[in-house]
Amino acid sequence: MADNGNVIFRQQLLSVDENLGKEDVEDLKFLCSDFIPLKKLETVTSAQDIFQLLINKDLVNRDDTFLIAELLYMIKCNFLLQKLGYTKEIVQEHQPKRGKVSGYRQMLYEIAEELTKDQVKSAAFLLKDHLPKKQSTMSALELLTSLEKKSLLKESDLSILEEICQRIAPHLLKKVVTYRQTKGIKEIVPSSVRGFNKPTFGITLLQDPVQPKNHEFGSLEEHVGSFHSLAVNQAVKAEPVSDPSGRSLQQTVGNDESNAATERSSQYKMDGRCKGYCLIINNVNFEGGLRRRSGSEKDASKWLKAMLILG
Repeated sequence: MADNGNVIFRQQLLSVDENLGKEDVEDLKFLCSDFIPLKKLETVTSAQDIFQLLINKDLVNRDDTFLIAELLYMIKCNFLLQKLGYTKEIVQEHQPKRGKVSGYRQMLYEIAEELTKDQVKSAAFLLKDHLPKKQSTMSALELLTSLEKKSLLKESDLSILEEICQRIAPHLLKKVVTYRQTKGIKEIVPSSVRGFNKPTFGITLLQDPVQPKNHEFGSLEEHVGSFHSLAVNQAVKAEPVSDPSGRSLQQTVGNDESNAATERSSQYKMDGRCKGYCLIINNVNFEGGLRRRSGSEKDASKWLKAMLILG
């Protein structure tokens, strides 16, 4: 005769499985990837399969179903918690001590949840040389899983995740930086040397101009000048082509563009009928490991004087 306790336990799991859709199963697979080998997860087609793999690992049994309750809570299927004898409040209370899903996995999942389809598409484009061919239909979780498979993303190296967030979803960068700082994980790519240096993603980026020795940002005007200087230098390095007058066309174009850009940066169009208000935001200190920008005070002072003159 079958053990009645095990039958009830299996019935509970079956009831949960019947209420989960395909996307829910994909979420569970991602959250369980620290417990179950990726190769086995690739064969999973239902929540039942995941539950059985967790049972085989002795992570779930009829006397302890908390891990499943934790997973359901994370994927926001709280209405199913009652089938296991839990509530949202009970899971929240016991998760700090009994929770098995790592903070790293939770952080990745939260970021994936907030990425839009367009942002995922943009990230896939940037990483196209390191991802499967089906980039156009790739989900955020599939993107992160692919990076983990190639060892480009792991708990000890979050640099690629920080770069992705910085470029396509800056509002999510704080999640990564906060987690890294909380866990004491060293930053592989310093914030002062941003750019896909590890690995190379097939896109050419201008390096940051040389910063002052005190590692503080100067004024906006100084930065504009640095970038214009860099652009002009790049143009001058090209093979010279002379016009009929004997002047180098690259130098002529470079100088003209530089002069025009400099003139534009020193002017502000004020011929509108209603001038309205000018709000000057003076940011000196930044969160997320960014450097102090003392030059902001110079910018604010110049704008204030300009506004007083213009009335």
